[in-house]
Amino acid sequence: HVPFYEEYCKCCYRAMTPAVAEIDSVVDSSVLSLLSVTLNKKIAQCLSKMHLGAYVEKCETESFVQEHLSILLDKISVDFLSSLPMEYAPVLAKNIAQFCIYSFISNMALIRPLGENGKLRVTQDLADSELCLEQFVMNSGSKESLSQINDGKPYAELRAARRMLFWNGLDGRNTTANDIYKGLIKEVWLTS
Repeated sequence: HVPFYEEYCKCCYRAMTPAVAEIDSVVDSSVLSLLSVTLNKKIAQCLSKMHLGAYVEKCETESFVQEHLSILLDKISVDFLSSLPMEYAPVLAKNIAQFCIYSFISNMALIRPLGENGKLRVTQDLADSELCLEQFVMNSGSKESLSQINDGKPYAELRAARRMLFWNGLDGRNTTANDIYKGLIKEVWLTS
């Protein structure tokens, strides 16, 4: 009696697998991707605030990430991720985390002038964003850590940005293009 039931369950599972895959595909393309785009726009708006003086030398704020980004990610986690089924929440969280890393670095790279104090605060915010995003991804129920998303490429870029901030290969006025090239190819952050 029991072996027949187990065999019947296995047969049903095999028969339903293509339908479940199709439903997942529709949810991913029609729901999650649109929600991801909408939430990523909110993140882009949040990150654009760093151009309002977050890293100038005499800025009074402690941490841009703690004041802006972590609050938004917590809100997204509570308002959106918690209401999604467990198989979809990690997918959305990983998409948002990846976008957040690339957007943070892109915005950070455009900040000028960036003095030593600003560089130190950016470095602290890179570390804060790493912790904040790791917590965001793990709270979504993901089995992957931040360093495993998209084969670790966004995480590697996040880590490389920290080292890139203090590269001084363009500081010398008499440095030739060949010398700059030789210095660049030796840098770990460029090849990671």
